[in-house]
Amino acid sequence: MPNWPPTDGAGGSASDGPAISLRGVRKSYPLGNRNIEALRGIDLAVERGGFTAIMGPSGSGKTTLLHLLGGLDRPDAGEVVVCGRALAGLSERELTLFRRREVGVVFQQFNLLPALSALDNVCLGGLLDGRDGPALRARGMELLAELGLSDRATHRPDALSGGEQQRVAIARALLFEPPLLLADEPTGNLDSATGELLWRTLREVASRRGMTVVVVTHEPASAVECGRVIVLRDGLVAGTLNSDGMERGDLALRAAVLARA
Repeated sequence: MPNWPPTDGAGGSASDGPAISLRGVRKSYPLGNRNIEALRGIDLAVERGGFTAIMGPSGSGKTTLLHLLGGLDRPDAGEVVVCGRALAGLSERELTLFRRREVGVVFQQFNLLPALSALDNVCLGGLLDGRDGPALRARGMELLAELGLSDRATHRPDALSGGEQQRVAIARALLFEPPLLLADEPTGNLDSATGELLWRTLREVASRRGMTVVVVTHEPASAVECGRVIVLRDGLVAGTLNSDGMERGDLALRAAVLARA
C-alpha cells in the first residue's frame, strides 16, 4: 500500500542486535508510606524473531516489565533498549510515536471501544496519527481479512465473540507493521479451543512478518507455545527454559521450581 506504514517522524528500528535489551533496570511504586520494588536491577535480552514467554508468580514483575518494554512507563534506573532504540533518550513525542508505530500491544481484556465498529477500532491508531481516508480504511480491511474477519468489519464489539474481539485487537496492534508485538495474557479470557486457535493465528501473522513476540502469561498452556520461557522471581530473572518439545505439565513444574528457588 503506498505510503504505508508511515515513517515520517517515527525514527527507525535498528536491524541488528537483540530486539530487547535491559541492563540494571529498576522500578518501584509507592504503596502507602513505603515503596514496592517491582524490578530490582533486572538484566534481560530477547533476540529478534520468534516467541518468548515471560512467566512468574504474582508480584514477580511481569506486568511492570511489559509496561517498560511498551514505553508505557519509564524505569527509575537502568537501560531499556527496544528494537535498537534507547527509550530513556526519547522525548515524550518520540515515545508516543514509538508506542504507536513500533510496538503493538494485545491485552487480555481486548480494550476495544464499544461504540466503534471492528474496522474503526483497527483504524483508530491511524486517525490519532493524523491519517485518514481510503488508504487507512483499506489497510484496516486488509488486516481484518488476514485474520478472517472481513464479514465482521461493521460489527461492534458486543456483537463479536471473545475470540473475534481478540483477533480485532491483533489487527489493531498490526496497523503500523511494528517489529515487536507484546501480549498480556492474550488467551486469559478465552476457552481452551478458542485460545489454541488464537495461538495458531498469532504464529501465522508473526511468522509472515518476522516479528518478535513477547507474551506475559501464567498459563503453561500458553508458555509452551513459545520457544523460550523467561521466569521472573522477585523482580529478577530466575532462569530461562527452552520449551521446544516440552509438555505443559513439565514446563509448569520447571517454572515453579525456578520461581521458588
